[in-house]
Amino acid sequence: MAESVQITTKENAAKIVVDGNEISDVLEYELKENGQGAVLTLRVLVKGDINANL
Repeated sequence: MAESVQITTKENAAKIVVDGNEISDVLEYELKENGQGAVLTLRVLVKGDINANL
């Protein structure tokens, strides 16, 4: 869970900062709010390796 999210749009580009960490090269984002809080969904293109430890 994140404590803070900052979204700034400028010249068709979004700057997204989650808990002080900037997330770059976001292709698309969606922010939905409900009674429990907000959900931020990001789409980022991954060209290289993916390592997931589940």
